[in-house]
Amino acid sequence: MNMKWIRRSVVTFVTAVTIMLTWQVSAQAASTLWTYKSGNEVKWHQLTDLSTLLVGTDDGLALLDPEKGTEVWKRSDLKKVSQYQVEEVKGTPLLLVSANEGGFSNKTKLVALDITTGETIWETEKLKGATVGFLPVYQKNMVIVLTSKGASASKDKPDMIALDITTGEVVALANLPTYNPNNRARLSSAQLRNRAITDTFEPGSTLKPFTIAVALETGRVTPQTTIQTAPGSLTIGSATIRDAHAEGLLTVEQVIQKSSNVGAAKIALSLTPESMWNLFQSVGFGSVPRLGFPGEANGRVRPHKGWRPIEQATMSYGHGISVSLIQLAHAYGVFARDGDIVPLSITRIDAPPTPRVVISAETARSVRHMLELAVRPGGTAPRAQIMGYRVAGKTGTAHKQENGSYAPNKYVSSFVGFAPASNPRFVVAVMIDEPSTGGYYGGAVAAPVFARVMAGALRLTGVPPDAPMKPIEVPP
Repeated sequence: MNMKWIRRSVVTFVTAVTIMLTWQVSAQAASTLWTYKSGNEVKWHQLTDLSTLLVGTDDGLALLDPEKGTEVWKRSDLKKVSQYQVEEVKGTPLLLVSANEGGFSNKTKLVALDITTGETIWETEKLKGATVGFLPVYQKNMVIVLTSKGASASKDKPDMIALDITTGEVVALANLPTYNPNNRARLSSAQLRNRAITDTFEPGSTLKPFTIAVALETGRVTPQTTIQTAPGSLTIGSATIRDAHAEGLLTVEQVIQKSSNVGAAKIALSLTPESMWNLFQSVGFGSVPRLGFPGEANGRVRPHKGWRPIEQATMSYGHGISVSLIQLAHAYGVFARDGDIVPLSITRIDAPPTPRVVISAETARSVRHMLELAVRPGGTAPRAQIMGYRVAGKTGTAHKQENGSYAPNKYVSSFVGFAPASNPRFVVAVMIDEPSTGGYYGGAVAAPVFARVMAGALRLTGVPPDAPMKPIEVPP
C-alpha cells in the first residue's frame, strides 16, 4: 500500500502503555501500521510535524519515526516533561522542554535539544519551585524564557511583554500560569485569556514618569527643582498620602529615583487636570491599542473635568487609572524614542512606521535620565540592572482592587524599562498579580524578571553593550 503523508489522514490513539498510529486510507477501511510499547505510562504525544512524533512517558522523552514506530532517540534523564515547544533559533531547529523533578514543589530545568539527535544544546540551572513559560520570537530568531520562582510560585500570575521600540513590533509575550493545549481536561477560560492585552490593572508608580513629563513640558519644574516630602505624608481633605520611606527634601529627579508618592502628588497638584489628561490620552491610555487582537482592553482614564484634588494627586502615582500591560509598555516608548511614539504591531513591519510626536526630545531625555537613576544603586530597582548595559525603568506597586475597595494585603507589582539606555532597542514590561514570594514591591519581584528577559533579548539579538562589563551591585 502506497502511504501518503497527508495531514487529514493522521489519526492517533493513546493507551496506558502503547501508542498506535492508524492510517486511514478510506472512509470504510483503516490499517494499523505499528505499535509502540513503553515501559511506563504514556503521558502525552505530539506530532511535531509530519515527520516526527514526540512521546513523553514517566521513564523519559522519546522521538519516534511515525512511519516505522522506531525510536530515533530517547532521553531517559528527562522525566516528567511538563511543557515542550519546537522552535527554529538562528536556523537550528530546537526542542525546548521544561522538566520537573517531582512536581512544582521540587526542581525544574529548561533544556534545549537538537531535535534531530536529542543532544543537549544548553540547559538552565535547576530552579526550585519554578514554572517556565516559553516565549517564541519568530521574527527575531530568539527565544526568551520567563520564570516565576519560589515555593509558592504556582500561585503567582506574572505577565510579560517585550516591544521593539524602533518598529513597534510585539516581539515576545507571556502569561503564567500557562497550560498544555494537549490536556484540556482541567482547562479554564482564565488560562486561555491573554492577560497582557485583555486585562487592566492600576499601574502604581510606573505612572510617575508621565506626571513628571507634564510638569517638565509645561515649565512647572526642572529636574533640579526641590520638593519637600517631609514628614513622608500629605493630607488632602480626609485622605492621607504616604511614602514607603520618609525622605525629606528631594529634587524632581530624586522623586523618581526614590519613588516618592508625596513628591509626585505635590507636583501633580501644581498642574491642571487637563494637561495630565492630555498626556495620558496621547500615549494611549484609555484607548484600544488597535492590534487587531480579540478582547483588547482600553483601560480607564476618567474625564478630567470631574477630577477632585485627591483624585488628581493619587492619579499622579498610578491609582484611580487602569491600563493594560501592553498599553504601559507602549507608552514607555515615548521616553525611549526621544518623545515620539509609533503604532504597535503583532506582525512583522517591513516599512519604517510613521512616528507621532508626544513630548519634546529634551523632556524625554530628562525623564530617561531619571529612570536610569531609579535602576542604579540608591534607586528602587537595582535588581533590574544588567551587566554591560545601561538600563532605564520604573517600579510599580499598587494595592489590588476587590469588590470596589483596595484589599489591604493583596498587591499588583510591576516594572517597565528599556535598554540600552544610550540607544534603546527594547521595552520590556512585567506585571505580577498577587506576588506570593520575595515580598511584594515591584523592585523586588518584577525587576529581576525584567533583567533576565532583557539581558537575553539584548545578547541574542547582538545589541552592543553600552556600559562596562563589571559586576553589578545588588542589595541583599
